[in-house]
Amino acid sequence: MVEPGADEPAARVVAWCLEFDDSAQVVSEDGSLRMDLDGLDSVRRLFRDAEPVWV
Repeated sequence: MVEPGADEPAARVVAWCLEFDDSAQVVSEDGSLRMDLDGLDSVRRLFRDAEPVWV
């Protein structure tokens, strides 16, 4: 998940996410948050200002 920089042209990573058929695991960029959620929609609600980027 990335969010656009306020005054910067580049985005920044706010979390890493692995999506599975029935769940999603997310870890914040600094490692302070780790969660097992119902899916990507739950991750999007948690990080409202961020957008997923697939790599």
